[in-house]
Amino acid sequence: MPGTKKIKYLEENIKSVDLKITEEDFKQIDNILNKHPNIGERYSSRENSFLKK
Repeated sequence: MPGTKKIKYLEENIKSVDLKITEEDFKQIDNILNKHPNIGERYSSRENSFLKK
């Protein structure tokens, strides 16, 4: 996995394939996201000037 520097972190990340997400889990996630929408720009105009485009 890109960015993984230690075996213990790789092993931890590999365990994620065993995660089972139910339809109810997705509904709960959607409810939370709907209560807290993203508002506004990701970066300010100053921060945007540092991004490579």
